[in-house]
Amino acid sequence: MTTPEQRIPDLPEADAYLREIGILGDMRVKIDECCKYYEMLFENTDYKIFISERKNKEGETIFENLWFFSEDGVSEYKNFVRSETSNLDFMALKPQISSLIDIHTNGFIPGSAGVDSTMSLAVALYNTEARWALSASGLNCEYLYEIFKFVKSST
Repeated sequence: MTTPEQRIPDLPEADAYLREIGILGDMRVKIDECCKYYEMLFENTDYKIFISERKNKEGETIFENLWFFSEDGVSEYKNFVRSETSNLDFMALKPQISSLIDIHTNGFIPGSAGVDSTMSLAVALYNTEARWALSASGLNCEYLYEIFKFVKSST
């Protein structure tokens, strides 16, 4: 459970998270490469990850952005699957990080995500023009819910 003094969301370690949401093979290799790049760039190996994804009309998972949460801040690795170049944003976390939280769910009740569950979370960052936009489907909704609790406790 996230507490107000906690600096990162209560997410599992990367290996456990990726196994739980079923990421294997080439996608896992790509994520490992992104993590190594993040570690080299930010000189940080103490972080949690979240993969923003959604289902298309055919029910296939479309991976969007890879998020890194650390004591120092939040980084978004944009279009990590489709892009040959690295595009990372970094946002330092402050005691009050958000001024607006917009949450949408469909078929999702915390603790009982089903295969058809979806969730999206938009966060407008306090005193900036920056916004986070994350989405999830299936079991990944549970992890996005942990990020929501973290953001809510930080406002």
